[in-house]
Amino acid sequence: DKKLLVLDGQQRLRTLQQFYRGTLDEGAAFRLESVGVAFKNLAYEDLSEDDRRALDDNFIHATIIRYNPDAHGDEAVYQLFERLNTGGTNLYPHEIRVALYPGTLVDFIRDLNLEPNWRLLFGNRSGRLKDQELILRFLALYKNADNYSRPLKSFLNNFLKDHRNMEGLDRDSLSDLFRNSCAALAQGPGQRAFRSQRQVNAALVDSVLVGVATRLAQGPIDDVRRLTAAFDSLIADGDFQTAIGRATADEARVALRLEKAISAFANV
Repeated sequence: DKKLLVLDGQQRLRTLQQFYRGTLDEGAAFRLESVGVAFKNLAYEDLSEDDRRALDDNFIHATIIRYNPDAHGDEAVYQLFERLNTGGTNLYPHEIRVALYPGTLVDFIRDLNLEPNWRLLFGNRSGRLKDQELILRFLALYKNADNYSRPLKSFLNNFLKDHRNMEGLDRDSLSDLFRNSCAALAQGPGQRAFRSQRQVNAALVDSVLVGVATRLAQGPIDDVRRLTAAFDSLIADGDFQTAIGRATADEARVALRLEKAISAFANV
């Protein structure tokens, strides 16, 4: 009935499901590997009757958690998942986020992540969804910076939850702003628009994108040379460098870097 959500152990349950079915998700036969010699290369149907019965009659232990969305349940589930997520390959925040809050906004961000100019600015796609998280950061700060408060992780969680299916968001307008902002930056400062000391700097990305998008909301940018000059001036600002250099999730520093970026690009 889709009323329960597996927080921990999904891979193990999927493995059991595929073993009983006899095939992996990609269609290959499921035969056991890295097991005792007696079971090596066996499929479920190859097990002896006693072994099948022992497997079939085994218990899968589960801890069931009551979920109450009206009592900050979404944030509690997120924090619980983070604490459980200590074995195997740890998930990054946005990997947990998209699993807990699937919907139209997650799909929209995935689409924006394919934008050629965004890819030029950011670089290769991130297997851990860091690029998609940066797009969410831009959207959340562009639309709701006045209500920002630490921790950043919760701010992004709440924005994604509140707008899961694009409630209150204009898809076409946001898509145009994002794509046009990336195009202007790609033609102007290029990859250095997102980088400090050759590494992508998330605080630099969100502030520059918000600043350029705020300007583009007033009309097109016709002279990318002025845009590049404005970017160079912004980067030379010592207070801005401090705001993107450390304690970047602090409310005062988020407000400062956004204010400076918006001001820097206002007249290009």
